[in-house]
Amino acid sequence: PFNGSTTIWFYAPRSVEIELAVFNVLGQRIRTLLSGRSIQGFRVDHKWNGTDDYNQQVPSGVYFYRLKTQTSVISNKMLYLK
Repeated sequence: PFNGSTTIWFYAPRSVEIELAVFNVLGQRIRTLLSGRSIQGFRVDHKWNGTDDYNQQVPSGVYFYRLKTQTSVISNKMLYLK
């Protein structure tokens, strides 16, 4: 659970195209946090502050982040509490 903001981090062992996005429980994309090429050998920290792509606050609840590359997809659940 988090209040205010949370940090999503990952390590990029090689340079690849990535997309990091947040979805609600209905599977609707709420926010695209990162889209583009990662830098090889760097740890990436990205904060989500509970806002959508229009910078509007989202309600408390369960959200999912999805990190997608050309070869894999990683997702995890987050609980946002106001």
